[in-house]
Amino acid sequence: MHIDEYNKLMGGVDATDQALEPYDPCQKTLAWFKKLGIPLITRMTLNSFVLHRKANELEGPIRHRYLGYLQECCDQVLMKYSIGYAAMAAVNNQRALPAPVVDAIHCLLPIPPTTKKKRPQKKCRECLKAGVRKDSRKQCPACPTSPAFCSNEHFSTWHDGTEK
Repeated sequence: MHIDEYNKLMGGVDATDQALEPYDPCQKTLAWFKKLGIPLITRMTLNSFVLHRKANELEGPIRHRYLGYLQECCDQVLMKYSIGYAAMAAVNNQRALPAPVVDAIHCLLPIPPTTKKKRPQKKCRECLKAGVRKDSRKQCPACPTSPAFCSNEHFSTWHDGTEK
């Protein structure tokens, strides 16, 4: 009798524990702040997911849709607050990058694949100045000619100089 009452009253708690178990990030950490903070964040995201399900009247098992919801939330936050994430997402999804804007943020991003080359390369601008041919898979899409650079040092040297 008591076990039946317990199961009836504690069903929600057990369901949340079951939903969070596959995504437990603290299994192999010794840092106390990670063991304290990360479970709190995962509980908050699960609670927001439960509210989202109720608000949108979604049904089905929690476990299968929670991961998709978590990925969508992370994408939305990164799109809004991360510099260059939209461009990286476009490259990863093999969509065309938007045309460079005058006030665009300069950063090194992978050169997007083409129909002929899966992993295209360009010559590094700074190495060419030194008379060395070195190919790179990263470019600055915000610059008008989208120059390629083989290292962060060459990228910084190019953008610190007057030539763009």
